[in-house]
Amino acid sequence: MRNNKAAYIVLLALCLAVACGFDGCIVAPEPGTPAGGFPVTTRSVLVDSSGDPVTSGQPVPGMAVTGIWLSDGSGGSAAGSARYFSVTTDSDGNAFVNQGRINAYWSSSIGWNNPECGANSGTFWADPIVGIGWLCPITVVEASANSSSHFVLPGAVPSTITSYGDFSTTYGEPQLRVYVGGATPGFVSSVSASSAGSGSSATFPFPAQSNGSPLAEGFYSLVNTNVASGGGLVFVDSSYLAVGGITALSGPFGVDAADETRVVQTCDYIEVDHETICSSSGPIITPTAVLTQYYSNQVSYGGHTIAVGAEPVAVKFYGQYTSTSSQVSGNITITTTTTSPASAVVVNSGSASVSILDLETLANVANVAVGAQPMSVTLNSAATYAYVASYGSGTMAEVDLSTEKVTRTATGLAGALSVAMDPSDSYVWVGGTNYLYKVSVSTFAVVSSVAVAGSVTSLAVSNTQNELAYTLVQNCCTASSTYAANELLLSNLSTPGSYAHAAASPYAAYTMNGTLPSAAALPQATSVVSTRFSNGMAASATPTGFVIYDVISHAQIMTGTTATPVRGIASDPDCMFAYFTLPDSNEYIAVPLESTP
Repeated sequence: MRNNKAAYIVLLALCLAVACGFDGCIVAPEPGTPAGGFPVTTRSVLVDSSGDPVTSGQPVPGMAVTGIWLSDGSGGSAAGSARYFSVTTDSDGNAFVNQGRINAYWSSSIGWNNPECGANSGTFWADPIVGIGWLCPITVVEASANSSSHFVLPGAVPSTITSYGDFSTTYGEPQLRVYVGGATPGFVSSVSASSAGSGSSATFPFPAQSNGSPLAEGFYSLVNTNVASGGGLVFVDSSYLAVGGITALSGPFGVDAADETRVVQTCDYIEVDHETICSSSGPIITPTAVLTQYYSNQVSYGGHTIAVGAEPVAVKFYGQYTSTSSQVSGNITITTTTTSPASAVVVNSGSASVSILDLETLANVANVAVGAQPMSVTLNSAATYAYVASYGSGTMAEVDLSTEKVTRTATGLAGALSVAMDPSDSYVWVGGTNYLYKVSVSTFAVVSSVAVAGSVTSLAVSNTQNELAYTLVQNCCTASSTYAANELLLSNLSTPGSYAHAAASPYAAYTMNGTLPSAAALPQATSVVSTRFSNGMAASATPTGFVIYDVISHAQIMTGTTATPVRGIASDPDCMFAYFTLPDSNEYIAVPLESTP
């Protein structure tokens, strides 16, 4: 891909030569045989600014690759007569070297069609399955420009999608090829451009599955190609598309996400030998979410509901418990060990309390009184204390999660709507009216404050980047009101990034039947979504949807439009999904954030 003034996704300065070094390999149609032969693959992969993969990769077609045999490996298993090759990868980025020397070292070179890829040679270990894999990482810097859409919801799919890059119509209309990751990765469909401006952009009918049905929920790689003189395809650039999933739920408001981990052990008793042979598979990691239901005064978790206090607006998982189940069939015993979140703390804005839940027994074990109109909660790193910000009383309560009692209360926090733990674990930040307050955990008093212009409606911390991410609303909610998602660098209190500037007036119509302290009150609506990405990505609600941004490169990654305002945001620890609640639409949305394994 070439950079231009509209492009926000750029190549790394160096394209790396690795053999399937990220989330798997694209294998040639036929594996090698003992007589020799191996696949050659050419792929690109989207990575974040820390170099962590965002997708499992997409083919780069039409690449000329050559190789020269260097030496055999030890063990005498090398085979194959060909010791030199010259191939061009097909439309799926695959080629095959017939009779190529396998279980051997090769020197390979590639003719990237983009000079920005840089590296063009490397040494590989070629076996009959993996062969030689060339990979070019592409850093995601900002959403837009590579593609006009990065997020869609079923039922709200645009008729076209526009890509930007060095397109050519000399030998035919450019093609957009769609690939999906996940459990069954591979090619989905392709579509030819309906119009193209040479060297700038191409517009395609919005892609569908090969049978014409809409794209299913998932994270897709979009590969833009030109047609070459011989009819083959030439890589232009690549982008991504997330198709979210919608679930109906009455009044979902607060949300948190965690991982459930399963390990399966199979043991077979061999009677002849009087011996038991066991093997294990896993861990299998599945994201799980807990949601509050504002009007029914419940929490929804794992297909069950638990009664809590009135108008629950925020929830946090903490702790773990392990359960084991076994099935016996003849001499075979299958044992499944599952690790799940053990507890949750729920903020009840209508009853000035928090509920503490035992998720193993699915019971509400305690209701603890806090200040008036509590709106948000955070935990210390050990998950031994919860800190609850109360808007109505301008206070923050410390709740001991073992004794289930309030131990201390900080006062003088005007308009306290949001709360986050400082990276040091020594302070708690509270977002209020015109201020960010820094409260000492040792003295439980305000030690400093940062003046802002408006209400800090939501707040989160990036431990690795030593930053706060927060949303700021002014004069809610009229034609003169404004909204922004901001960063605050804690080392010098500077603002390295600000995103999604908009009028906040769309909030005005959504007050949860007049029960919110402000129509713009958005507890949990800023969330650092990924420890996997060096705590470097954040998500915020906006007046018309959401924005995801990179707090390392300070760039916007993805935007989405929703029918009504987002009230809660969470992501599982592995950053497979972000969850957004829309209580006024009675639904929540799961947004794929990368290609799940």
